[in-house]
Amino acid sequence: MSSSRVSRSPARRAFDWMFRSRIDGRVVMGQGPNLAILIFTGALILAFVLPPRAAVVFGVIAYASLAWWAYDELFFGVNPFRRMLGAAAVVGLAATAVAAIRS
Repeated sequence: MSSSRVSRSPARRAFDWMFRSRIDGRVVMGQGPNLAILIFTGALILAFVLPPRAAVVFGVIAYASLAWWAYDELFFGVNPFRRMLGAAAVVGLAATAVAAIRS
């Protein structure tokens, strides 16, 4: 009996599982910036160019917007890669917060 379904290699199946969107089947590794990333980028730039007192405020805004993006990717990412990216960002943000508290 022949199957009309083409068998895929294990590597191809793993790639599809990791990077294919569960919504529309497209391969998604990255995307255009969303609002959270745009806010993060703008706040980070301002934190580096403004005086220290203002830099603290914009640093907090940058940190919060990156946490917002990480949460969004972790729980609503379209594929496992995007969700793992969100999880890595959450871990990185938590490690940064712990290091800041300890110092």
